[in-house]
Amino acid sequence: MYPTMATERLDTHQKALQINIDHTKYGTIAEIGAGQEVARWFFRVGGAAGTIAKTMSAYDMQVSDAIYGKGTRYVSRERVGSMLDHEYPLLIERLDEPRGERATFFTFADTLSARNYHGTNICHGWIGLRFQAEPRQEPSDVFLHVNMHDETNERQQLAIGILGVNLIHGAFYNQESPESFLSGLMDNLSLDRIDIDFVHLAGPLFKDVKEDETAISLLSLGLTTAVAFDEKRNAVEPMALMYKRPVVIERGSPGVLQSLDVGILEAATAQYNAEGHTCDRECASVFELSTAPTDPSLGGRVSEESREIEVLEMLRNSGDIKVPIVVTSLSKYFHLTSSFRRYTQEPIRFAAGMSRVMQIFTEEYYQRLDGGIVEAMGRLLAADVKLYVYPMTHESIRQRLEPSGFDLSAWLMPAGGEINLVNVKPISSLRHLYAYLFEVGAFLPMASANIR
Repeated sequence: MYPTMATERLDTHQKALQINIDHTKYGTIAEIGAGQEVARWFFRVGGAAGTIAKTMSAYDMQVSDAIYGKGTRYVSRERVGSMLDHEYPLLIERLDEPRGERATFFTFADTLSARNYHGTNICHGWIGLRFQAEPRQEPSDVFLHVNMHDETNERQQLAIGILGVNLIHGAFYNQESPESFLSGLMDNLSLDRIDIDFVHLAGPLFKDVKEDETAISLLSLGLTTAVAFDEKRNAVEPMALMYKRPVVIERGSPGVLQSLDVGILEAATAQYNAEGHTCDRECASVFELSTAPTDPSLGGRVSEESREIEVLEMLRNSGDIKVPIVVTSLSKYFHLTSSFRRYTQEPIRFAAGMSRVMQIFTEEYYQRLDGGIVEAMGRLLAADVKLYVYPMTHESIRQRLEPSGFDLSAWLMPAGGEINLVNVKPISSLRHLYAYLFEVGAFLPMASANIR
């Protein structure tokens, strides 16, 4: 059974103080990379002697290696794991006899790459917590991967401090369910400052947790806009798939397993490789699925909950498709560009059929943008992003678009046969923008794709 969830939302000061004055909570805080930001909260609010057994800050790499062992990367889940593996047993060894009957011990660890002096690094990190729910119980584990978006190192440190307090507080006071625990992690924070795109829960408190459901809940709870699954459908942080790599993306349709077309993705990847770019890392090919409800402007009415169920079913039924899948909460293509740009500055290519191109060229789709469709195309196709477009039959386009109420009469195209970038265009003045994007190579025919 989970302990009862606290119903009142507290600020960070109140959370840290509640932990400090609860003398059954006692532990170690070890931090690398953004300062002693979590420990600082407990000292700042007073009464830290009731909570803090020890703080650690092994910044020098040789010192860190001497304590936690050598590793390939310092900002990694493996490093956080080694920190917990070292610090937690020491805590139990030294304090179980005098405190173990009444105390629930914990070890918090983080290793972070906060903004460097020149602002040239990707700001992210790993956070871990090992804790007992009851005295002398086997511990439970939480691992988080976070991305930091504040523009200054100081603000990133502050955000990590808040998140760390939320995590420790939630571990002890917000365990009604995994969802209620996760929802409290972003208290007093926002996605503009930080997001959590991977979580691993293990141990007695989380024995019935399903990894894929937990990952998708990060989207529904608003903790991130993208989560990822590798070829074996293990949840991973999106950075693990795309970091500093060129990326080719095919967007699938939730509920339609056949929309994950490996042939299309392979053809698009081959076309990218033929462009002759120089990059040390191999191109990453991924499918993308969105849990976002269908946009009303396109005639759709699909709830977020229904989309999540469809996405989960596709993940569980796609074991034979050995391609990573990124799941987002983003409905529009231009949002995908900024999302994927967090992980790589290398070229990005979208593989899309003609029906997709016609959808993204619908002006009503961008009513909330001040610059309308022109702004949307600028954001979608910024900084070496292109669309590879494969041809479709007239009948396929009709079957794909008409059920959502799409107005095919707004497009000039042949009545039958192959529909491609060359022989179709909008009837409205958008034809000039469409022609421009084709002319400058932002929209490119997919050379080796068969008609669909």
